[in-house]
Amino acid sequence: GFPGFLRAHCVDILCLQEVKLTAKAIASGSAKLGADAPGFESFWSCNEGSGAQRQGLNGVATFARLGSVLRADPAPLGS
Repeated sequence: GFPGFLRAHCVDILCLQEVKLTAKAIASGSAKLGADAPGFESFWSCNEGSGAQRQGLNGVATFARLGSVLRADPAPLGS
């Protein structure tokens, strides 16, 4: 599975784009979806369907080996 892929390829940081999930789906089934990879922190930006956007499209996820992240800001560009 996904945790095995991360180990086999000695991944430190993995960025994924076009993840088609909502924050609700991740919160309710994170282990099943692979969002809880042991030894990694995950950061998700999900499209919740505001405005004319279709919900669940255009999301991104970043997986970082534990201890490699100094700081994470959910709004790095401000408002």
